[in-house]
This record gives sequence, structure tokens and C-alpha cells, in this order.
Amino acid sequence: MTAITDNSKCGPIAADTISNYKFLNWKFGTLYMITRIYRVRIKPELREEFEPLFKTVALGSVTAFEGCKNVVVGGPTELSPDEYAMISDWSDEASLSEFAGQDWSVAHIPDGMEKFVNECWVHHFHHM
Repeated sequence: MTAITDNSKCGPIAADTISNYKFLNWKFGTLYMITRIYRVRIKPELREEFEPLFKTVALGSVTAFEGCKNVVVGGPTELSPDEYAMISDWSDEASLSEFAGQDWSVAHIPDGMEKFVNECWVHHFHHM
């Protein structure tokens, strides 16, 4: 995986770092603690190559981790034709760190996928 730290590619990052509180939510009997929202604006000329990889390689890089409890992959709309999203629910911060590293406020792009990225953002939310 490649850690994207160059702010010219990834905009400001919002990461909730509350460590003394655990906001929990029960959904269908399963406990989720953190939602990670990854948004990416791609190079439009690479769309045909990007889409199948985003649905397989990128999705597989997240779901391979036991702490990942749910993933939704979102495609572009007419208003944002070059933006995609991957929204994942994680059981706890330790599981998220296993996937994204100690600084999970940084976008992590599977090898070979970085060539598609014009700009990206990562946001985290504790469930309430």
C-alpha cells in the first residue's frame, strides 16, 4: 500500500481521535465503532480502467481485514462525475490501525491504484 501524504493530492483530513470515549452503535445486532469514509477524485481519462479495479482491488484491500464489518462502494453522480467513495465500518481503532497503520488519518492506496488519484480525502466518525 502507498500512504498518500502529499497535500497536493489529498485535501485536509478529518480524523476523530477521541481515546477516552467509545461511542457505540448497534446495527442489526452487530457492534460498529468507527466509520471510515474515503473519497477519491480520479483522472477522468482513466475511468474505464479505474472502475473495475476500485470494485475489486480496492474493495479487497479493505475486506481482507477481520475488523472491517461492512463496506459500501459508491460511484459518481451527475454532480460529481469523477468522485468515488468507499465507506467502511470498523469494530475498533485497533482493527482500523491494522488496516491503515498507526496514523489512520492518512489515505492508503493499494499498489498500482495511485496513478488514478487526482485528489482524495479520508474522514472518520465514531458512532453515536
